[in-house]
Amino acid sequence: MFYYVENCFHWIGFHLVQHLLDAGECVIGIDQVSSPQKEHLYLFMGRHDRFQLMSREAAPANGIKKDVNLQVCNNKNGSETDNGHIHIVYGTEHDQTNETIDLPLLFGFWMPMTEFGMKRVNGEWLPFASDAFLNEAVYIEDYMNDLVHCIREGCLSEISSSCPNQYLANLGKVKDNRTIKTNLSIVQEHYHRNTSFYPETNAY
Repeated sequence: MFYYVENCFHWIGFHLVQHLLDAGECVIGIDQVSSPQKEHLYLFMGRHDRFQLMSREAAPANGIKKDVNLQVCNNKNGSETDNGHIHIVYGTEHDQTNETIDLPLLFGFWMPMTEFGMKRVNGEWLPFASDAFLNEAVYIEDYMNDLVHCIREGCLSEISSSCPNQYLANLGKVKDNRTIKTNLSIVQEHYHRNTSFYPETNAY
């Protein structure tokens, strides 16, 4: 099965690709290597023999069967509280199933950040010490573990046909016994070691 991931060098798209590759899937990344940060992320993806990078212009005509298309997007309908979403298309051009997954407030490696806070997908600056971060944030590694499992099994609609996002909003919150502050300290340490490869806080 081939997975197309559009915006694969968005920091959330990067984690989605990594988890699909770690699960043994073949991934076609759609994006441009247009910055030093994207080039750095490409080094991680490019070492996998199951990953191939294509431009948006080349993708429609490449001839590879597209089983699942995943598009990582920023704001939807201009919502100020939107944390981004992933649009999923299963199947062929003539037989498609569509899902749109509204993301929770995710945090993790390579997000736009400083030592003291992060820039949300909607452009809002969020201090790590704020109640909003401490109460709402979900570690992206935990979330992607569960989300990729659901995508591979095709069970997003079966989980809750009436409100799948209610279930997905809780993904990653119960699998890790470490506190949010412990996960944050891991991300901050990674940021200090790799600051030059992190996006500027105005990157998204």
